[in-house]
Amino acid sequence: MLVVSNASPLIFLLKIKRLDLLKSFYGEIHIPETAFKEIVAKKADFPEEITDFLKRGFIKIEEIHIHDKNLSDLNIHKGEEHALLLALERKADLTIVDDKRARIAAEFLGLNFTGTLGVLLEALKKGVIDLSEFKVLLKKLIDSGFRIDITVYDRVLEEAEQMSRDR
Repeated sequence: MLVVSNASPLIFLLKIKRLDLLKSFYGEIHIPETAFKEIVAKKADFPEEITDFLKRGFIKIEEIHIHDKNLSDLNIHKGEEHALLLALERKADLTIVDDKRARIAAEFLGLNFTGTLGVLLEALKKGVIDLSEFKVLLKKLIDSGFRIDITVYDRVLEEAEQMSRDR
């Protein structure tokens, strides 16, 4: 499975010390150089995790070769634009983006996508974490600056609780 991510999901998973979830589900994660630079710029926030991140080797930094597509009209951050372009170029099976506009752009471009919350829900679904840990990780995400609308929060929590009941 070919998975492309922008910086935000990786940064937040690093902050809550659960980057391992990506490796356990998806193997390699491909990111554009722009995303890598954003992650390294956050080194002061979590220096040990960044060092570990760089040693892990399952993150592949790639150049973008698509030059005939311009996504600037979609009003998204350059890092997200590059992740979407890389996903298009590599025909990614999954793109991981959090920003609302980037998710709308991914849908418009016909990309299969999820976000950091989707990764946590996948971990719950596969039994890697339980509902209690899901709630702790969700709180840690919010405490670390992850912005989430209250309706999305309620919906995700309800989905997590339903998953737990269905097991």
